[in-house]
Amino acid sequence: MRESSNPLAQRTSGFVERFRAPVRSTKSAANDLWPVYGLVAVVGLCAWIVDPSAMSYQVSRLIGIVIGLMLPIGLVFGFAVSIALEPRRPTRWFLQVVRTRGAGAGAVTVAYLIGLASLSTCKAHIPDVVPFYADRFLADAERAVLGTDAWRLAHAAPVWLGSLVLWLYQLPWLIYWTGGILVAAWLPPSRLRTQYVWSYFLTIFVLGIAVAAGSASVGPIFYDRFFGGDRFADLAPALDLLPIGRGTNGYAQYLLRLYETEAPGLGSGISAFPSIHCAAVVLNALFLSRFGRGLGVAGWFFAASIFFGSIYTGWHYATDGVASLIGVVVIWLSVDRILQKTDSDLSAET
Repeated sequence: MRESSNPLAQRTSGFVERFRAPVRSTKSAANDLWPVYGLVAVVGLCAWIVDPSAMSYQVSRLIGIVIGLMLPIGLVFGFAVSIALEPRRPTRWFLQVVRTRGAGAGAVTVAYLIGLASLSTCKAHIPDVVPFYADRFLADAERAVLGTDAWRLAHAAPVWLGSLVLWLYQLPWLIYWTGGILVAAWLPPSRLRTQYVWSYFLTIFVLGIAVAAGSASVGPIFYDRFFGGDRFADLAPALDLLPIGRGTNGYAQYLLRLYETEAPGLGSGISAFPSIHCAAVVLNALFLSRFGRGLGVAGWFFAASIFFGSIYTGWHYATDGVASLIGVVVIWLSVDRILQKTDSDLSAET
C-alpha cells in the first residue's frame, strides 16, 4: 500500500500503519479471540445468575447508549479518520474497513457491553459477599506514609488544576476508556490487538471484580458513612468549593442511593481498591506506547492526571491507584508472554 502524504498520517505513522494493515488469515494466537468471548460469556452468565434483573437492566441500557450515542459518533469519527488517512478515496476505504473488520469489531463490542454490565452488576453485590472492611487499614497506611490524608495534599494544588483534573476524571476519561476498546476492535488482527483485548477483560474481571471483592472498600468519599466518625468530613465541603466538584458529590449520592435501595443503575457499585479509573488509563498508556513515543507520553500523562484526580475527588486512596498500576502491568506482561509462547508452539507444529 502506498505511503500517505497526509501530515496527520505521517506524524502518527505507527498507529496509521497498523490501522491500515490489510486483514490476513494466519494460524496465530493473535487472530483467535474466541477464548476471550468464552470468558466474557461465563462471567456474564455468573452475573446474570447473581442478579438477573440488574444484569438485564445494565445490558439494555448499554445497548440503548450504543445505538443512540456511540454508533452515530463512531460513524462520524470513522469517516473522519477515513478522510485523514485516505483523503482521495475516503468512502471506498471506509466501506472496505467495515466490510473486512465489521464482524470482528462487532464481536468485541458485544463482549465489551456484556463485560461492562457484568462489572457493574457484580460490584453492586460485593458487600453481600464480603462486607466492607479494608478502609481503616488503607486510610491508616496512607496517613502513616504521607503524614496526612492524600486528598488533603492533592487539594493544596491550585484551583485551576483541581478543576481540570475533576473534568478529566469524568467525560474525557469515559471517552478514553471506551475509545480504547473500540479502536482495538477495529484494528486488523494482530498479537497487539489480542493482547489489549485480553488485558482489558482480565483487568475488569480480575481487578474490578475478584480483587475488589477480596479487598472490599468504599474510599474516602464514603468512609464516614460506612465506618462512622468525621475523619473525612472536610472532603465534601472542599469539593463543593469548585462548581465541577459538586458533580462529584452528586454522583456519590447517586451511588449511595442505589446501594441503600438495592436498585439497579448505570455505573452502580461502590468499590475503591483497586481503582478501575486508574487501571483503564494505565492499560491504554501501555497500548499507546506500542504506537510510538508521542502517543505513549500522552497516554502516561493522562494516566498521571487520572491518578491525581482519583485522590483529589476522594473516590480513592493513593494505594488504590498504585495497586492498579502494578496489577495492570502484571496482566499486560503475562498476556504478552503467554501469546508469545502460544505462537511459538504453533510455529513449531507447522
